[in-house]
Amino acid sequence: LIPVEINTSVVQRGGEGIVLAFVRDITERKQAEETLWESEENFRLSLDDSPLGVRISTIGGETIYANREILDIYSYGSIEELKKTPLKERYTSESYANFELRKEKRLRGEFGPSEYEISIVRKNGEIRHLHVFRKEVFWNNTRQFQTIYQDITERKRSEEALLNSREEMRSLSSRLQVAREEERIRIARKIHDEIGGLLTGLKIDLSLLLKTSLEIQDKTIKKSLLDGIESMIKSIDVSVPEIRRLAMELRPGVLDELGFVAAIEWHLHDFQKRTGITCQWISSVKYINVGIDLSTALFRIFQEALTNVARHSGATEVRAYLRAGEQSFVLEVEDNGKGFEKENLLSSESLGFMGMKERVQMFGGSVTITGKPGIGTKVTVNIPSMEKRKPDQEGDAG
Repeated sequence: LIPVEINTSVVQRGGEGIVLAFVRDITERKQAEETLWESEENFRLSLDDSPLGVRISTIGGETIYANREILDIYSYGSIEELKKTPLKERYTSESYANFELRKEKRLRGEFGPSEYEISIVRKNGEIRHLHVFRKEVFWNNTRQFQTIYQDITERKRSEEALLNSREEMRSLSSRLQVAREEERIRIARKIHDEIGGLLTGLKIDLSLLLKTSLEIQDKTIKKSLLDGIESMIKSIDVSVPEIRRLAMELRPGVLDELGFVAAIEWHLHDFQKRTGITCQWISSVKYINVGIDLSTALFRIFQEALTNVARHSGATEVRAYLRAGEQSFVLEVEDNGKGFEKENLLSSESLGFMGMKERVQMFGGSVTITGKPGIGTKVTVNIPSMEKRKPDQEGDAG
């Protein structure tokens, strides 16, 4: 049998109507239609068995096909049940609002990203998170949208758990930093007040003993005793400044008394005096109220940066900058030392740099370290203004 297509028409000839029939062999077209039908059927079967959720929808979002997996994702028993449930009930409020925006754009001919994420509400009320990939297809000879869904709920939960873990670690690190600073303050005061006071008292006692020793008649004993007392007084005279310096390093009183800018400038001058490295201080402000917690964090970063200069750089010059603006303020320490290779930041010596980053992250800030071998190193600390920080990043207003 050969499939044919017959078209007829009636024409008038000699006053009589004659029927003309046109017969065309449509074997090839039928074979093509059958091949297309088989192809579409195979495509539909492959969608039915897909491990990913697949939905075919109109440009307005009406579902015309859904495979078994997408029904399972939504926990519906049939496509009729899925279609009967309003879209607003199948999305979280945020995802539904985004869907409405996408639909409006499509109706205007503006097609947004083909990949995005949505959050849906299952039949039992459970929220699931899906990664979506959308593209145009022809379905039943009409342009429609095919949307593929991958359930990423467990991945999102893992990411959230990891993020929470990091936040907890950061919070713990912050509490440890505060506890450490409180302990430094306590020890510094104890060293300055108690040990410094004891040495001062001891020097007074030795001075009194020195006067009494002058009355001793035996010259040998007198000389021996006077030499010993003078030696002890000299040791005390050397120890007192060292104790004061140690107390200042633990917690510089100038940070609490005069503020952050003055403390930074004092420490830079002290660093120059101790190391012989020429230092230059350039600041656009004389005072800035950053709060006690942030000022302490920045002072410790500054200390660490200068410590690295002294230990590793071989520099002869250091320049420190403080720039304050409406959006943020920036603290920079730059040297003319030997610099570093980028991979060295991953070495054990980079723990100080990691500590710097941990200190500023709790305030929404950042630390960048740049350098080139033979040119030098620059440490840049950027802190957003109080208005730009999140509420839990503001710290103590001071």
